[in-house]
Amino acid sequence: MGADVHLPGWSATSRALPNAFLRSALFAATRGVQADNANLLAGGSTGLVAEEKIGTFKDMNMMFSGYGLCQFDRLVYSTCLEYYRDVPLCPEGSLQYQRTTFYEFACRMGNRYSVKAHRAIRASLFRLSFARVRIRHERMNIEVPKLLSVKFEHGESVEGFKGSDELLLRVTTSVAELFGPGAWTSVENGAARYDGLRGWLANFYAGHAHPKPLPVELLHQLCGYGPNKSNFRASLVRALEKLKDPTTPACSRVASYHFSKDGTNIYVVRSAWVV
Repeated sequence: MGADVHLPGWSATSRALPNAFLRSALFAATRGVQADNANLLAGGSTGLVAEEKIGTFKDMNMMFSGYGLCQFDRLVYSTCLEYYRDVPLCPEGSLQYQRTTFYEFACRMGNRYSVKAHRAIRASLFRLSFARVRIRHERMNIEVPKLLSVKFEHGESVEGFKGSDELLLRVTTSVAELFGPGAWTSVENGAARYDGLRGWLANFYAGHAHPKPLPVELLHQLCGYGPNKSNFRASLVRALEKLKDPTTPACSRVASYHFSKDGTNIYVVRSAWVV
């Protein structure tokens, strides 16, 4: 709109992210990332990677630099984008920020504020501030030098966290390239807040228009479950059974699923696809 760049509009009852993020191992299903929160906040964390290839769906290629991300980071990042629902993204090089507090941010996420939640959000924002992606898809090259910039005002001591501590967020116009026509998905808030493998599957399948069989090995690679393949099928079944629950939001509710005879492929049908 003029010189301003806006994200596309989506329902206030849902969260939106690029399909490249929801159909890849960028936000992994592992819970191990958050186990390092205390070390990260204390400045002792390691594990930064540079130009690491991320598992992606179809013919997309993604290179990632930063700290490993998880499903909680997906929810935090989608919440950051909510602050740009009615305002333009920041131009590259701009020092404009969206100002909020940790209490308000936690509420917007759909969580209750607590010191534990404060630490988790702060660690997540720190990880996201280091994240950089390069995507190659259909002869297009998209580079996002920073998913997010963040400043923390007050509460610098980990012993003195308060809900009123201020938080400054900045998302730049480079992110808009990931929201092209048909390149993003809005997921109902209930499903967007799921964690772990259930969260990854809920968001992955929400953006597909039709059911199709997929290799179990491919899902293992895409979800970032980790190197342990021996119990992945059991975890996959447990997560899909949870998504069959009638309380699961319609965009992600699973009507049925079955494995091929040799167990190498799985066919998942969402309730929204059933006519």
